[in-house]
Amino acid sequence: MSSETLPYYTLWMYFNGMRGINWAAAIATLPIQFSLVFFALLHVPINIPALGVSTGTTYDMNNELFSHGISNLIAGLAGTLPNYLVYSNSLLVMRCGGESRLAGGLLTVGAVALWIVGGDVIRYVPVLLVGCLIFHLAMDLLLESVVDTLHMPLSLLEYGTIVSIVAVMGVFGFTEGILLGICLALLFFVLEYAAQSVIFETFDSGASMVRRSMDEQQVLERARNKVYGLKLYGFMFFGVISQVEKTVMDAIHDNLESKMANRLEFVIVDFKLVKGVDFSALQGLQRLKEKTDSCGIQLIFCSLGKHRDSIITKAGLFDLSNDNVDSDMDLYLLDFDTDQTALEHCENQLLNAVQKKSPHYSPEGRNILIDILRASPPPTNTRVSSSDGSGSATAPISSKAASVWTEIAHSVFTDMSCVPDEVLWDAGESADALFVVRTGSLVAQVAYGNGLFRVVQSFLPGSVVGEVPFFAGSKYPTRLVASTEFTGWRMSRADFNRLCQLYPAFTVPFIQQCLKYAN
Repeated sequence: MSSETLPYYTLWMYFNGMRGINWAAAIATLPIQFSLVFFALLHVPINIPALGVSTGTTYDMNNELFSHGISNLIAGLAGTLPNYLVYSNSLLVMRCGGESRLAGGLLTVGAVALWIVGGDVIRYVPVLLVGCLIFHLAMDLLLESVVDTLHMPLSLLEYGTIVSIVAVMGVFGFTEGILLGICLALLFFVLEYAAQSVIFETFDSGASMVRRSMDEQQVLERARNKVYGLKLYGFMFFGVISQVEKTVMDAIHDNLESKMANRLEFVIVDFKLVKGVDFSALQGLQRLKEKTDSCGIQLIFCSLGKHRDSIITKAGLFDLSNDNVDSDMDLYLLDFDTDQTALEHCENQLLNAVQKKSPHYSPEGRNILIDILRASPPPTNTRVSSSDGSGSATAPISSKAASVWTEIAHSVFTDMSCVPDEVLWDAGESADALFVVRTGSLVAQVAYGNGLFRVVQSFLPGSVVGEVPFFAGSKYPTRLVASTEFTGWRMSRADFNRLCQLYPAFTVPFIQQCLKYAN
């Protein structure tokens, strides 16, 4: 220790701007500086919760981070040491009754006084006392890191990391131990995360919420194996993208080996639950695109959101087409906003293929009532009350399905039309009508705050809309809006009561047929 006593402000006397700085010495200290910065970033989210568990106190992490940031900013501008919360010292002070503001103020005053007086005071502190304090802190930290963690739910890899860091710090130094800890943590993260499945679930075209005519639904039910989809979740990087490739290829091979008539034609990959896509995962997606192309299968991505513009588009995946001459499909990689729009596209392609093979296949909106007549043929010589309200006149129902169809259509259904974006009903209104879609489409929407709505179901030509709340006599659960120019038929509550009175034989089959759409 120097015999000359220096004033406490000597540190700032050495600063003379950028002149006289030994840049080689400054560069040599960069590893230590980076280690201190990294340690300063970690000690608050680690030590504060640990201190809270030991003392049974709840701390506001935002407030702690803000306080440490302000103090370190001031310390940096003043050229002094950064602020650091020492867990063992803080716990020792708090157990000695130093939790009050008075104790903290006295500690601050003492520290400032010691700083102004200088290091000469240390001469009067027994060396044995200082050694005991340092030994106590060293043993306390060693027990806390190596022994106390034996009782914690740590894996062998995590405990091995702790022991390795302690050993390297003791032999080589603090900085080397921190670097080893970072490397091991990254390595073990990759190994453990890669062992977790990133496939949330798989689905086929049966998951579609698009409602169509009964004929189209039957066609799609027979072709549901032509569509295979999987929902991903988590973070996509090189360690997990192989799971996606293997799952898709296994599904393709199983489909080929089963020799089913419904050959797989579409693969949908849903990114809705994906938190991030690393650039290293793009090679796996590129391989998946090439493998599906080689099999003549259309690959579709959906729910990409921010991942589309950030990484996937820049990688050029959407710019690559396939030269497979055996397929008449456009095998550019397709992208849709949601899984439902992707499924609707696949269904439209499948129905178009059926229509090409069967030019006379053309489902109509009124097929629903034709289906009812097929399911329950009208009984002959059945007499029902006339519609003049007198109750005395009777008339036989025609035995010809076409004439009965005309009678029912004109007596209980009325033509209607609406323009795009027109609201047919709002959620919460009494269900006093149901619709049959002839042309155009309708969508059911639910509100999710701030006047915004989300589409939950679509209704295409030939489908029935609002049948469940209508027959139940309840309220509409969603909002119904025309997404395009719409024409169709409307049945009101009075029309349904008239159907029950005039054609009781058709009432139950009509209800049953309508409820098939809800199923």
